[in-house]
Amino acid sequence: MQDRLTHEAIWLAVDRLAERTGCSPSGLARRAGLDPTTFNRSKRVSPNGKPRWPSTESLSKALRASGLGLEDFLQLVREEPAAPSGRPRFRTLAADPGRLALAFDSDGRPSGTGWYETPVPDLDDPDAFCLEIFDDRFRPVYRRGDRILASPRAPIRSGDRLLMRIKDGPLVARQLDWMSERRISVMPLSLAGPVEEWPLDAVTWHARIVQSWH
Repeated sequence: MQDRLTHEAIWLAVDRLAERTGCSPSGLARRAGLDPTTFNRSKRVSPNGKPRWPSTESLSKALRASGLGLEDFLQLVREEPAAPSGRPRFRTLAADPGRLALAFDSDGRPSGTGWYETPVPDLDDPDAFCLEIFDDRFRPVYRRGDRILASPRAPIRSGDRLLMRIKDGPLVARQLDWMSERRISVMPLSLAGPVEEWPLDAVTWHARIVQSWH
């Protein structure tokens, strides 16, 4: 049984509180009237590696928003880690604009720090990953607090939604129009905007968005 209020135990209890409330850590923060990034994994360690602790004010607001009390939270701290469920766990990243450029290798596989694991529905792709959205770059289709499950290995066809890294450019989300051996044509996810067409070698990598949830 966990009997110490360690940094790891407190943050694990925050994650359990979010799960009990039926939302992600960013969803819990938003429900509590806090900045959506308050409980994100990227906020739990400073850039120099020093542990960051949630404030008593943010914990109090989260508990109030969840309808739970201090003793309930302490019980979440004391709980033993859950036994493996057999469901796959995928690497998840809070999509901080400052981290995205360094979060993937040249083949579109997750790399670097800042990733954490989350259980998601079955998917036969060891390179699959999740992005937790906490800005407005993918609106109106995806909003803050949403999680996007993407698979670099999944086959794609016209109409599929893709995450794409443009060479020397940003990570974008688009809907596939068509793709040939040399070129790719995509549209905004909202379908309200111009069609974009690039040489295929201008796209560093792409991954099919296979599921999203809030």
